[in-house]
Amino acid sequence: MRTIAFFWQYFKRYKLSFVIVLLMMATATVFQVLFPVYVGQAVQHLVELGRAFAQKGETDQILSTFGNVMGSVLVSFVCLSVSSLIYMILMTRVIAHSTNEMRKGLFGKLSKMTVAFFDRHQDGDILSRFTSDLDNILQALNESMIQVMSNALLYLGLVIIMFVQNARLAWITVASTPVAFLLLVVIVRLARKYTNLQQKEVGRLNAYMDETISGQKAIIVQGMQEEIIKGFIEQNDRVRSATFKGRTFSGLLFPIMNGMNLINTAIVIFVGSAVLLSDPNVETAVAVGLITTFTQFSQQYYQPIIQIAASWGSLQLAFTGADRIQEMFDAPEEVRPENAPAFTELTDSVEIKHVDFSYVEGKPILKDVSILAPKGKMTAVVGSTGSGKTTIMNLLNRFL
Repeated sequence: MRTIAFFWQYFKRYKLSFVIVLLMMATATVFQVLFPVYVGQAVQHLVELGRAFAQKGETDQILSTFGNVMGSVLVSFVCLSVSSLIYMILMTRVIAHSTNEMRKGLFGKLSKMTVAFFDRHQDGDILSRFTSDLDNILQALNESMIQVMSNALLYLGLVIIMFVQNARLAWITVASTPVAFLLLVVIVRLARKYTNLQQKEVGRLNAYMDETISGQKAIIVQGMQEEIIKGFIEQNDRVRSATFKGRTFSGLLFPIMNGMNLINTAIVIFVGSAVLLSDPNVETAVAVGLITTFTQFSQQYYQPIIQIAASWGSLQLAFTGADRIQEMFDAPEEVRPENAPAFTELTDSVEIKHVDFSYVEGKPILKDVSILAPKGKMTAVVGSTGSGKTTIMNLLNRFL
């Protein structure tokens, strides 16, 4: 729900565009699902035409009907192309404007956030939300979202038209669906888990590299090169492991669904042929036409599922990126009181006594720290990277 709410706040201003997109998608779906029907009718008329030639019967009526069917195919192709072009252009425009608003909103939020947020998050991790996460959202919305919406409508249209044409063959075609959806749910859950982990590890790696590059002089002076390289290798291995698992499970979707598609087509051909050709109430020409139609339906039936499955990897990255960006939007902003007392002069000294502090519970940064800095004297706070020097300064300024 959090991810849906994130996207809705940017998409809600384009309601009219989405209505037109859905109408055009529905139009394209109607003409797309009619293609197998026209193919089946064309095959049926060709069988009848062959029989008429063999028996030297009347062929003019059959040829006229066949011409009408081919004309319907041409009209469907034109309407399908035009409607698809309209919804693609509209969706691209909506997505471009929405991601632009995301980027501006995120940058505006960054200037209002507390210093504590920047202390809790490394620079590389914050930067990856502007680059990696926003890029993943833009790519997924431009490619995967359109695919998912159009293929969902196509799947619904296929199911309806199959049952309208022949209920028995429709049940044969959809019989393997529960198995396919069970496999789909299991793989998608595993893919989501490791994709989330991948993005987190990438953010940590970016943060490690940013800190290493900015502190390179100190690293060289203190002779910490080997330690830094070791830390990089460990973090990079975590990224590699998470990426491998996430991509593996996302990549399993396409071959598994494609295999289900081939098996289902074979079932429809053999079982459908046995059922229709053994039915005395169904003419041979009609049976051949129906089998041809449902062979096309069967090949198309799993295509929406395959396309949605193939797009799911990109959508996973977009959902993860949206969660990470929303985390920044949910972070508290800096409070600037209007009537706060002004600090004008230091009279004696600055002192902290027995201070303990941690950003995350169970991971202390400062332990029993006491410092006295008398007025007029220079007091240095010295320590290695991560020892808490910046934290002490932020506590003195009440940034934390």
